[in-house]
Amino acid sequence: MDKKLLYILAVALLWWPINAFAQSYEPYIPENDMPDVVKIVPAPPQDPSPDFDHDILRYMWGKQQRKDPARLEMAIRDAIWSMDTTLVILGEPFGLKISKEGTPAIYEVLTRGITTIENIRFRPKAYYFRTRPFAYFQEPSIFPQDDEWLATEGSYPSGHTIRAWACALLMAQINPASAEAVFHRAWLSGESRVISGCHWQSDVDASRPVAGIGYSRLQTNPEFQKAMAKAQLEFQRISGGNVKSTASSQGIGDYCTLDSLKYNGETRRYWIHVPEKISEAAPLMVCLHGYGGDAALKGKVQLVELADREGFVICFPQGLRDPRGKTGWNVGYPAQEGMKTDDVGFVEKLVKTLQKQYSLDNRNAFLVGMSNGGEMCYLMARRKPDLFAGLISIAGLTLECMTPLSYKNPVPFMEVHGTADKTSYWTGDHTNAYGWGEYLSVPTAISYVVAANGCSGYSKETLPDTNKPVILHKYLDGRPARHGKGRSTEVWLYEVRGGTHSWADKEMDTYAQIWAFMTRFMY
Repeated sequence: MDKKLLYILAVALLWWPINAFAQSYEPYIPENDMPDVVKIVPAPPQDPSPDFDHDILRYMWGKQQRKDPARLEMAIRDAIWSMDTTLVILGEPFGLKISKEGTPAIYEVLTRGITTIENIRFRPKAYYFRTRPFAYFQEPSIFPQDDEWLATEGSYPSGHTIRAWACALLMAQINPASAEAVFHRAWLSGESRVISGCHWQSDVDASRPVAGIGYSRLQTNPEFQKAMAKAQLEFQRISGGNVKSTASSQGIGDYCTLDSLKYNGETRRYWIHVPEKISEAAPLMVCLHGYGGDAALKGKVQLVELADREGFVICFPQGLRDPRGKTGWNVGYPAQEGMKTDDVGFVEKLVKTLQKQYSLDNRNAFLVGMSNGGEMCYLMARRKPDLFAGLISIAGLTLECMTPLSYKNPVPFMEVHGTADKTSYWTGDHTNAYGWGEYLSVPTAISYVVAANGCSGYSKETLPDTNKPVILHKYLDGRPARHGKGRSTEVWLYEVRGGTHSWADKEMDTYAQIWAFMTRFMY
């Protein structure tokens, strides 16, 4: 081996993790349950045959490619059998640095998904036990120190090519916009195996459809489907929403169990998610959808992810239909006139039922509501403040029909609201111009809660790292909740400058702010 090749090899070895062979990931599907590709893919070319002659010509081509230092360096780097190195190599065209710490959902679905797919190689390798090119010609590969053990493993199909192609398939599913660049780099990775002298061209050519067979089987696995949805959402969040994720239309139905209870003669449905690991007396979050919403589709998967990370139970109840046929919560809209549904009582029963059923801490229930669900937060603050450790309204309103109901006791409260919201106007609607009934401006609605809590302190800050200006107004040092036996109360108002009718999760990390509020007022 000449000095130039030794230098390139030394540089490439810098990519080799110390534990390159120690990496092990649990597959989504056991190897024995994967398709037997021996029964699907044709046998490798025999010697002699025209196809084998082509393999020999490509081997000679590969040796010529080694004379190009840049291409040789790529082939050496591609030869490193390390999952993390593969993620670094293909992470470049994917457009994101992938790591266990920085992108946990993407890292998990890639490492476990690739492992599932690449395990499909073992049967054909053992069945055909094809001699590798370097051994056939009795010449060293570009990694001569590995030649001895490589010769003990059949070359058909190529494990490295299957790994790279599997990674590309999964990355393209997470971020379709990267498909062209990712598949091009994965194709070059396969060609690197011919250049290395470790594989015949027909080994590499067979490996790509073999990876496709494993990928198709993987798509049928429910655990993988849930993990992929999380990975797509994680990428969407990190990339600023510039990718269309198929997970965005799946909602929380794939992550939760559908259950129901009887209340006032009605069967009330709800979706419940209990993480695998929760602490004793874990908290409960109840999340209410907006007007006309479907809990299974409108529930935020990000909140399920938060529940998994932090160990609390989360529930997404389904609202009933009003006289217009729209699902929602009875808060006093004109369209709900004459409606007898008692959603305040239903939410109270739901909270107490779940706390008992799952042995949850009855002090640590939190209510989160979007739009119509946010209005329920204001209504519950007046009607059942002691039921919750905190209330979190997203784009919610205080209807003027609620104002005769006085706030009974202080309660921690959080509101996230865009100043350019064209559904729930920041400035309010005192003439019912938009059909939701008369309602207070957001600052006025918040001032009612601040006064009820007796907050005497105030702070103001502009949140860092937001896509639009977000001003956090904190009203502090309020009277203790729960008849003086609880925590000192506060009111947090997130003023999203230019924000629309949304969770504001494209402007800021709304879910991190929700968790910060919860931990502040958790017992």
